[in-house]
Amino acid sequence: MTYIGSTMDSTVSKDVMKLHVGVVDEASKKMSILPASLSAMLPLQPGDNVKDKLDLSDDGEEDEVMDIATPKTAEEKTQQQYRLVESFGSEKQKRLLANARRSKVDTRDLDSSVNNSLLAAEYQSGEDDSSNVTENVIPVYNADAKTPSEVYNINDVISPAETAGLSGPSRIFQMATPKLIDQWRADKTYPEYVLCHLPTGEGDEDGPVRLYYLVHLINCYRRKRKTLRQSDLASMSDTAQQMILSRYTTPDVHATCDGHVSHVMSGRLRDKLLCHILLLALFIDNFSFDVTVLQKDLQLDNTRIGERLRALGCKVSVVAGTKPTALTAKLTIPLSLPKSAKKSRKRKRNT
Repeated sequence: MTYIGSTMDSTVSKDVMKLHVGVVDEASKKMSILPASLSAMLPLQPGDNVKDKLDLSDDGEEDEVMDIATPKTAEEKTQQQYRLVESFGSEKQKRLLANARRSKVDTRDLDSSVNNSLLAAEYQSGEDDSSNVTENVIPVYNADAKTPSEVYNINDVISPAETAGLSGPSRIFQMATPKLIDQWRADKTYPEYVLCHLPTGEGDEDGPVRLYYLVHLINCYRRKRKTLRQSDLASMSDTAQQMILSRYTTPDVHATCDGHVSHVMSGRLRDKLLCHILLLALFIDNFSFDVTVLQKDLQLDNTRIGERLRALGCKVSVVAGTKPTALTAKLTIPLSLPKSAKKSRKRKRNT
């Protein structure tokens, strides 16, 4: 809040009125009389005529006038009132303001708000049905691919620009020594699947970035809460944070009173996250890998991870003689997808 004002001495003759203030010394109990001036301070509201409000005299001197922007919309006026309550309101008014902010739904974002509420309800109702992988979860695929590498486009999971943005933080994997890797394993710093692929070769530019991004995808998937704040992802680089929040969450309709926004990960988006983790693992392992280690990192049973891999077009096999049962996955050509994953997800062939 901005205040402006002028002293009484500028309009009242000192011969008529002199002001003093008494200061008591608590130790000696003596009072000292000191000259003082009286100032009249009034809140300056946007749109006020400053000179009229202060009744500034035209004495030839240039008065300093502060320019306060006038709110142009109802939303700006409301926010200005909120700031007044925050600064000068009673405890009751502040509580009412906090409740109003939590329950407020902007009509311009009504459609988005309803959608977010439905997504939150979907997550809260329990884990999504493992047998129903929605068509928006599976990345676009090329049904006419001649090789496994042509089926999916890695840019749908991590774009070239994002790869460049993660190249700096991921260099730690290129410089990892066997001793450091053993230390990471003992401290459980990174998922075991990632540690099994270290160290990466010096000439491998994409490998470290994909492993680094995979670390954060796995950690995000293992979170049990349905909501995320940006502070929950503080260990990630800014690029990784934005990638995860934009792809796998939606902003919650209720912003917290302290200005932080929570993000909701619905069952569908959580399923999308899992599919992207598996797809990234396929690219890292040249489209054929032992599922066991990654399965333990994700804390999934054979049924669930097997169905997700089949939804991506993988052939899932049981390793004979293993207890507990181990699985392998291989993306095969020609591509074979479950019927539930075939709806409108084909990529047009480039001619």
